[in-house]
Amino acid sequence: MLAKDDAARFEGFLTAANTARSVRSNLIQMSNLLKNVNTGSLTPVGREIASVMTSLGMDVNPDWNAVQAAEAIANKLVLDFAGGSLGTGIATSDRTFIEKMGPQVTQTPQGRQIIIDFAIKKADRDIQVGQMARQWQQKVGRLDKPDVNGRSFYDYLDQWAEQNPLVKRAP
Repeated sequence: MLAKDDAARFEGFLTAANTARSVRSNLIQMSNLLKNVNTGSLTPVGREIASVMTSLGMDVNPDWNAVQAAEAIANKLVLDFAGGSLGTGIATSDRTFIEKMGPQVTQTPQGRQIIIDFAIKKADRDIQVGQMARQWQQKVGRLDKPDVNGRSFYDYLDQWAEQNPLVKRAP
């Protein structure tokens, strides 16, 4: 049973790393799209007005194209944060909660960038851990199998995570 659990954890690290690569790319694209676009809580209203104006053949601010693309990316990120699927049993409140974890066009540019920067750090961490798990598996065989120092991958991962925090504590 332990070998089966270890294999599932190993697969989880690899899946998280693969998802993180996509998430990271989407976050960077969203950041680039909205770099000089002023957004906030009224952005959805402005987008709707711009959509109506475009339908009537009027030229609108080209930033609205970036907003539309960023909204599509934000929706994709909701799926990624939910593990790739919202499933059939997810409540609207659950989706809203997941949505608020990621960057949105309704946030201020500064707040959204803080969220994007942290999410990129988290994606980088998932990629690193996936690489470390693959290296350990190639070297030792199983993640729970101790190396010559008597420590498992999880022992090293705990120590590494302590030495490399995602967020530095304020002094």
